[in-house]
Amino acid sequence: MGRTWHWGLAFLLSVSAALAAGDGARTLVPERNPVLAAIPDHVAFDLGAYQCEPWPICATNTAYSGMVYDGERHRILLFGGGHAATYRDDVDEFDFSSLRWTPAYPPTPCKDRSLENVDRERALWISSGHPISRHSYDLLAMAGRPSELWMLARMQGRGRGCNKLPPVADDDASPYVIARGTFAAYQPDTGRWRFTDTPAVGFETGAETDPVSGRILLVSHSGGIGSVDPVDGRYSAHVAIDEPDLRTGKGVSLVYFPPNDRFYAMALTSRTPGVWEVHFDREKPSASSIRRVADLELPRAPVTEAWAYDAANRLIGGGVRGGRIFAFDPLAKRWHERRMKSANPELAIGTLDGKALVYDPVHALYIFRTTYASGRRTWAYRWGG
Repeated sequence: MGRTWHWGLAFLLSVSAALAAGDGARTLVPERNPVLAAIPDHVAFDLGAYQCEPWPICATNTAYSGMVYDGERHRILLFGGGHAATYRDDVDEFDFSSLRWTPAYPPTPCKDRSLENVDRERALWISSGHPISRHSYDLLAMAGRPSELWMLARMQGRGRGCNKLPPVADDDASPYVIARGTFAAYQPDTGRWRFTDTPAVGFETGAETDPVSGRILLVSHSGGIGSVDPVDGRYSAHVAIDEPDLRTGKGVSLVYFPPNDRFYAMALTSRTPGVWEVHFDREKPSASSIRRVADLELPRAPVTEAWAYDAANRLIGGGVRGGRIFAFDPLAKRWHERRMKSANPELAIGTLDGKALVYDPVHALYIFRTTYASGRRTWAYRWGG
């Protein structure tokens, strides 16, 4: 009975998300993969080591980077790397039928990576039209009609692997920065990027699409509460906030929680870890507010920074570390912690890399990728009742 209810809720959520995207959205119900559907509660199932070329630098596209669930097309999209990680500027796609990661297009060739080929205003390679690789943190979001992958992170460095560019200082005197960049959106159906005139933002910001208004909400200690129009990419500042503890070294994760129509800014890697509840006032955005959720029994150890809404259990889960997964219940204001059971007892689960974790409502599973020390593997885990 419980499993049937979980699937029924996931089914309705996936269809509702497609319908909410408008006339341009797909409304086909995705087929469930029998391998994923058979995963028992509380079990993590290994989907294999990540494969790419040239190894191993190509596998660092999850370094300080995230991925998002594409509900219209039932896939996962990832964009990341840059700085001290890979130079790759392709979108990585996870297919739920094959259970494999595949680049959506080839990255910009090494021979084209020259200063003469850089659009410094938009931080892209002119010849390919791809954004230069960068850490994406929690600054990816699916939004628009039909939905696009929005990448809102500014460039921190151009990546490693085949990069032959000489050091070029920018206004921040960094020898690795050659551009800052603007908001960009990738259309999975055409495989093309488009760029806006809105300056990209820094890693301290968390982003999440508001399913009601369709806008992308941004929250940070420095930028306050603001939102992005996915039609033209214009940013609107709504409320300045005074929350210095919201600043973290690895960025905030922002998650929408449908049961109470609130957003939660998860900042559990700072010196003063905490959770902030955000009310986005859609009628009067300047009346939006943020408050710290007080008197919480925090996890016994600092956890990593990726979180997602678990529709089957009405929790915000993630923070996978050392084979353990954490979950926050915003309604009860309680934390939960579980040691995941590996379907293969000889294979340790380990720790997730960067912000590479999403929740798939079709299978009621968390999908995440792990660090180099944990074998750079992809895992699927069902929290269960």
